[in-house]
Amino acid sequence: MQDVRIWMQAINDKLDKLVPLRETVESIDDAIQYLSEQYDEILRKTEQNEHDVKDLKRRLEKVEMRDREVAELQAEVDNLEWRSRRLNLEFHGIEETEDENLLEEINAMAAKHQLPLLAENDVVAIHRLPPKKDKTPVVICRFAKQADRDFWWKNRKKLSSLDTDFFLTENLTKRTRALLFEVKNWAKEANFKYAWHSNGKVLVRKADGEKAIRIANAADLNKLS
Repeated sequence: MQDVRIWMQAINDKLDKLVPLRETVESIDDAIQYLSEQYDEILRKTEQNEHDVKDLKRRLEKVEMRDREVAELQAEVDNLEWRSRRLNLEFHGIEETEDENLLEEINAMAAKHQLPLLAENDVVAIHRLPPKKDKTPVVICRFAKQADRDFWWKNRKKLSSLDTDFFLTENLTKRTRALLFEVKNWAKEANFKYAWHSNGKVLVRKADGEKAIRIANAADLNKLS
């Protein structure tokens, strides 16, 4: 009988030791359950984020497509506007006088450099643009023939050499004028020696002897950086 009591006591002692272990196991189970719930939540959020990212990519692609379409339309409009201006040249630095005859003044400059004079029927229209602050109003001339206009444009450096204040420019569109301004600033920072316009196009050249590169839009500058 005594042995039975001892044996029962031993079993009770072992059971008493198992109680904390059971509590520990239950605690571990609770922790595992919590971690499982957290994992499920993280997985749900990850899947949601992936869905959101894909949605944002789709929306971005649509925006980029619209931007490209807008840029293409702007380029088409600009090209059409340039076609209406390609017979024009701007004469800068011709001092304004009372009762002036602009055709005679331009011909006087041409005569100084043995360039052919313009007859009245060589010119469709000639007038001054609205003046800008503290600047001599620009004279704009619309030629009757493309060949005459191109001849004057080709000889612009000869004409400019006669008078340091005088120079010729093309009658650029607003878009091209803004692009030219941006490109000139970029060229200074990028160490490109030349940035200019010709026949309505903006061009750059890194150095003498190198090929001229046309810049159709500001994005083209990134390809040269």
